[in-house]
Amino acid sequence: MSFFPENGTSVFGLHLNFPTISKFYSLNEDTLITIDEKQQELEKILAKLKLDSIKIDLQLKKQIQDSIDDAWKKLQYPENDKTILYAFFQQLDNARNEKVRIMHFGDSQIEADRITSYVRNELQKEFGGGGAGLFAIEQVTRKMSVKQTHSNNWSRHAGFGRKKDTSIKHKKYGVLLAYSKYSPLVDSTQIPNYESWVKIKRPTASFSKAKRYNELNIYYGNSKHKSYLEVFIDSTNIENDSLKSGIGVNTKKIKFPSTPKELTLKFSGVESPDFYALSIESTKGVIMDNIPLRGASGTEFSKQDKSCMKDMFNYLNPSLLILEFGGNTIPYIKSKERAFKYGKWFGSQIRLLKTLCPNATVLVIGPADMSKKEETTFITYPLLSEVRNALKEHTFKEGGVFWDMYEAMGGQNTMPKWAEEEPPLASKDYIHFTSKGARKIAELFYSSLKEDYNAYKAQDK
Repeated sequence: MSFFPENGTSVFGLHLNFPTISKFYSLNEDTLITIDEKQQELEKILAKLKLDSIKIDLQLKKQIQDSIDDAWKKLQYPENDKTILYAFFQQLDNARNEKVRIMHFGDSQIEADRITSYVRNELQKEFGGGGAGLFAIEQVTRKMSVKQTHSNNWSRHAGFGRKKDTSIKHKKYGVLLAYSKYSPLVDSTQIPNYESWVKIKRPTASFSKAKRYNELNIYYGNSKHKSYLEVFIDSTNIENDSLKSGIGVNTKKIKFPSTPKELTLKFSGVESPDFYALSIESTKGVIMDNIPLRGASGTEFSKQDKSCMKDMFNYLNPSLLILEFGGNTIPYIKSKERAFKYGKWFGSQIRLLKTLCPNATVLVIGPADMSKKEETTFITYPLLSEVRNALKEHTFKEGGVFWDMYEAMGGQNTMPKWAEEEPPLASKDYIHFTSKGARKIAELFYSSLKEDYNAYKAQDK
């Protein structure tokens, strides 16, 4: 298989052919050379084959395939430099003494706290911490880790996608790339007062650690007028305070001796500030935010007001930024050149975020397999791997870590298999995971992260 001509040869009028090793083991031709950390190991295994025999040991064949499958599920580093994550791992080791914040940005694949919630809970169990982290008052999709209701006069204004409000002239949307407001956009001091409320209860469907928090943070700003806040725990008023006016980002911190059964916030004023986010969290330990940006490609950060984002990042002080994008771009990529341009643009977003968060490490999760219908069959989008390659290349150029979700779930034409599982791991749009599929992906990702953390810890022994 190693030395026979790939297209075969003729001997005495007969055409003889052998499959190549890569075809025999159902591997892509570049599989053995694209995973640097596994190449030598695989070559040693392949060397054990007796190339003069057509009998292949099935156990050895399975060992090779399992080793390659395992390699695809690992975190990948530029020049295999695993020390890139060491600063983050060191902070995890100290998480019981201080906060360690992870911000998970992504497209609709992570909506409702899918994927994030499992990873968050595992980290909080291991390193301490609690709460669900950041969330918007007016949400596109409810999070499983936050049970929240609010008065009906709240509105959401996004800094990406199609803007409905052409009257908004600024780009101050905060790190969620959207803000909430309880008064009309047009300032009207003729109306005596606007009032609104938000109620937060313990979620019933979330992981246990997300239900426990003892701190609420309110991030707001961009208001000409002072407004007012009343805080109630189980109908008992515990605090009355004002919220500052001004164009910058402000924060209001409220602490509790234990997690409230019901927390009520009442706001009032002649004008609503822009509320960038609320956050329920512990005072120490791991805090992991789920920030879904429906329809986004991951290139929207540069379109925001940099000073507003910088102010919020300064408050939040993240240790790790996880960026999970690519799926919304793939259907529109028609050439390798366009895929490369997208990757380059994405790389500029990483560079910007590292400028805004100089102490944070960036970890990129590539797109999942996605299928389009060709005649009667669902197949992987033809340029999906090119988009994946471009994202990986420019992640490495910017000193980030890459996790290949496409290969981790099985690679080409895997999504139909996930959709046909019982129960299904993917929906019938052959793009999005079901809750069970999201859980499986989360487990694969966390396993990869934990494996490298364990290797880091083993160095000290």
